[in-house]
Amino acid sequence: MTSHEKPAVICNASSQHLTDKVCSILGIEPVQRIIKCQNDGESYTRLMESLIGKDVFIIASTNQPEQNIRQAKDLLRAAYEATATNGSITLLIPYHGYGRQDRPVKDREVVSLVEHVREICNTIPASQLQVVLFDLHADAATEACYRTHHVRCQHIFTSGVMVEQVIENVDVKNLVAFSPDMGGVKRTKKYAEMLGVGFGMCYKVRSKPGVVDEMYVLGNVDGKDVIIIDDMIDTGGSIVKCADYLIAKGARKIYVCATHAVLSNNAIAVLQDSRIEKVFITDTISHPELSRFSKFCVVSVADLISEVILKLHSHDSIAQYRFRENN
Repeated sequence: MTSHEKPAVICNASSQHLTDKVCSILGIEPVQRIIKCQNDGESYTRLMESLIGKDVFIIASTNQPEQNIRQAKDLLRAAYEATATNGSITLLIPYHGYGRQDRPVKDREVVSLVEHVREICNTIPASQLQVVLFDLHADAATEACYRTHHVRCQHIFTSGVMVEQVIENVDVKNLVAFSPDMGGVKRTKKYAEMLGVGFGMCYKVRSKPGVVDEMYVLGNVDGKDVIIIDDMIDTGGSIVKCADYLIAKGARKIYVCATHAVLSNNAIAVLQDSRIEKVFITDTISHPELSRFSKFCVVSVADLISEVILKLHSHDSIAQYRFRENN
């Protein structure tokens, strides 16, 4: 196989919207496949063309429902069979499910991230597979899970495309970047450096997941515009509470920048009705209904994924897209 061959791009149902954009940018058609649910509930997957000798790229977010994860694994196996085991297979996971279940919190809990990764890695031989991940919630834990199974793994950050949109839509002269918790400080510091602004953090005390009992601010927000940086928004409750707290501490305007829009329950309404000025998210998870809501700015990662595919297809390094704290 040579890089003169065009890459073959496939997707599961959850990433169809993103894959259509990627293939349009690359000037190719996605590999035709059949994915359906049988009458008894079992999944059925078939690729409609041979992939012998090709570099195969599978774009598959593994957000809920569970069938998206099943489809990702089925496509991996189908691609392995269709390449006659002599091609290159790269699984790009724009949103990695189970990222928040990376360690046990209570007795007898299953660490679902470990099981999720194990299932993916055992689908085809590790020597045939590499995985590209985007803005992980628990980066060290997730990367370690893949490497335990001897699968090549690279972690890409979307900060470049997000920062471009923030600069276009927000006056950064009076802006400060804030992490909503201790775990996001490194990410927020990177955004602050790219935006050329200061940074701080909120410290949250939770009684249970999704419930914030107390909050403290480390950093000055009085008279400042604040952009809260996070890897995802789930119910929106914590972000809104953080925004309200920062406003109470003297912040003027609040913006939010979060890569993955999980948006469970009534999160869209919660955010739309909040005092947050604008919510910047990406299309790693599809939410076509967001076009009806003025508060959301959806930034596509299709260009970034296209660049990564072309680099890997040409056997070039993608190190420039990885996180570097001092760059």
